[in-house]
Amino acid sequence: MGDLQKRLANQKWEEPVRIESYRHWIEIDEVRIPVKILPFQPENQETVRGLILEGLEERWGYLDESKNPDLEDVGVSYGEATFLVAWLDGEIVGTGAFIPRSERVVEIVRMSVLRELRRQGIGWRILRELCRRAYESAYREAISETTNTWEGVIEFYRQFGFQITRYVEDDVYFGLDLHEFFVQLSESPETWVRRS
Repeated sequence: MGDLQKRLANQKWEEPVRIESYRHWIEIDEVRIPVKILPFQPENQETVRGLILEGLEERWGYLDESKNPDLEDVGVSYGEATFLVAWLDGEIVGTGAFIPRSERVVEIVRMSVLRELRRQGIGWRILRELCRRAYESAYREAISETTNTWEGVIEFYRQFGFQITRYVEDDVYFGLDLHEFFVQLSESPETWVRRS
């Protein structure tokens, strides 16, 4: 049996769903576990908001919710963006988004992974999927930023392939040439399974 397709109103056939683009694997205690990375849905709102705020509170030691108004309604705040949610065993365990900043550039934001599952490759897979979707949508550069004291995040982006482009006051800015990144991946596909 072949791939399932549906006929559109214009009598053309819809492209088959590429399920492999939604399934990723991590290894915990030598057991491979599937991680699904799917678009944000409104019913994910409270869990996504809680996960991100928990990570921020852990990092800073306190939480100023007034600095995060975009999390009050993720669906509205990121309506023009791509916001992804990582699922593991029926639970939301990570988030990430890109916001178009121009015809060629997207900004990576709201990368967050549940504390007890960090350094298992979930963040890496979310970021890879964001970059893949941006590239397939004709964007050519991904940018991001963080504070210069958040060494773990800086190292995460650098290991992924982002380059530091500048420092401004207490912030570090990064850039990734998406075309160059995917050319390198096609030449050395083992990078696709690299862990963060």
